[in-house]
This record gives sequence, structure tokens and C-alpha cells, in this order.
Amino acid sequence: MKNEDHFGRSYFVNCGKIVYCEADGSYSDISFQNGEKQKISKNLIQISMSLPADMFFRCHRSFLVNTYRITGFDILNKTILLDGKYAVPISSSRLKKIDCKISEFSKSNIINMIRQEDNI
Repeated sequence: MKNEDHFGRSYFVNCGKIVYCEADGSYSDISFQNGEKQKISKNLIQISMSLPADMFFRCHRSFLVNTYRITGFDILNKTILLDGKYAVPISSSRLKKIDCKISEFSKSNIINMIRQEDNI
């Protein structure tokens, strides 16, 4: 993902290191796997357009999550657990979508694990 700082300098962000993005008005806070956060002057719609659609999911109007970093979810409390330490809310309207997204992701991981075992 390409971003620009307040001096007009451009830099690139490795999408795989993003855990989640949180809306903050017309800005967004990006949280990275190393615990760092970065505020950028893009809203979540703009961010989601510059990230791989198969890798990120809008689970709430204020949150965009990296599906590869989902370690669990709690339907009762409507939260997703990311990297085993970040709890992010899921809106009621997106519960079914996240369930399907996780099922797809889990199936592809199982298929990849089976393929790796077959190659051994």
C-alpha cells in the first residue's frame, strides 16, 4: 500500500504487516504486527481500495482487518481476535460474512497443509 506523509513524501507499507485499520474521521489509524500505529490521511474506503480484497475484510464501519491475522472470533461478544491480542468489534450485519470469509480461509489453509504433507 502506498502512503504519503505530511511533507508529501511517498512510502510503501507491506500489507502483510498490517493487523487492522481503524477509522478516525477522515483519517485512519493503521496497527502493525510490531505494535506500532500510524495515522494516515485516508478514510477506510480509500484504504480498502488500495489493499488486496482477498486479504482484508471490513468487519465494522470503523474497522478493516487483515484476515490472515485472525486467530479467533467470539460471536456472542461480536469480536474478532487478531494475532491473539487485539479484539476488534464485528457489526451484527457482517457476522455472517465474516463466518463465510473465515470458512473460506480455513478451507484454503487446510488444502495448503494437505498439499505440503503430500510433498513430504
